[in-house]
Amino acid sequence: MSIFWMIAGVGMATGTALLLSNTLQHGVVPAALKAFMAMFGS
Repeated sequence: MSIFWMIAGVGMATGTALLLSNTLQHGVVPAALKAFMAMFGS
């Protein structure tokens, strides 16, 4: 089970890093606003 969680953690970290680099490339503030709007459904 711990190996599964290790792999899941690495995958999540990689996905987060990719999302962060993508966000930085396209501008932090617009992406953050879009994310908040998507999260709160407005």
